Amino acid sequence: MHSLRRVSLVLAVLAALGAAQVATAQDKTEGKPGKAEKPAKKADKKKDDKAEKAPSEKADKKDDKPGVAKGITEYDKQLIEADKAFAAGVAGGQLDDAIALYRKAITVDPNRPEGHVLLGGAFYQKGDYAASEEALVQGVNRAKADKAFTNYLGKALFLTATVKEALKKSEEARGAWKAYEDFAKANPDQPFPEGSGDNPPMAIKVYPGSAVERQAKLEAYDKSINEYAKVKEAIIKRQKELGIDPNIKASTAK
Repeated sequence: MHSLRRVSLVLAVLAALGAAQVATAQDKTEGKPGKAEKPAKKADKKKDDKAEKAPSEKADKKDDKPGVAKGITEYDKQLIEADKAFAAGVAGGQLDDAIALYRKAITVDPNRPEGHVLLGGAFYQKGDYAASEEALVQGVNRAKADKAFTNYLGKALFLTATVKEALKKSEEARGAWKAYEDFAKANPDQPFPEGSGDNPPMAIKVYPGSAVERQAKLEAYDKSINEYAKVKEAIIKRQKELGIDPNIKASTAK
């Protein structure tokens, strides 16, 4: 139950990410409102000529990494629309619009992990665990490629382990929780992801206790299943020795 509550928290945080990215981009592009512009000082003719001949390249340059963008990219726009649809979908029980919009964002930039991870979260929320697992594989692979997306890697690993449990892939789920445990040890809680710039998209928050707890519970469950199978096999063997057909259920006398 603790893991499921944390999954809900992770999904909520991920859904709010697009808004934070766009807000950051708007602040950088438009500046803070309400401030009066200072009157321009007269510059000498030489400085004016120099400025006209060599316009600043920084004004036009964009960095497509989250948190450091100079403006709102098309990818950011698609994500914020998808996030809005996701929030509405969770409230209304209809997530198809959000899924379609996350897919649209992915077509804009398939190499970024956010869209894949968020798509995986939407599928998980919908109950389509197989599709969620597929999307998260893409998210994990892309997040591993750049330290700026370390936070997304952590969320993707956590969700992957949870999805594998939902798919009843016990052995794979244990391996996925171990991968998340290793990540948590290597990346303890941080105020921002290393390498993500001055305005990171989201803090790293890990739950190593959950990874250890889930591994232990899955191991105990697998053990009980194996023990039950052995007991059942012994019972069937004894029934055959007594000439009892194990496929015939015993009737209850009235």
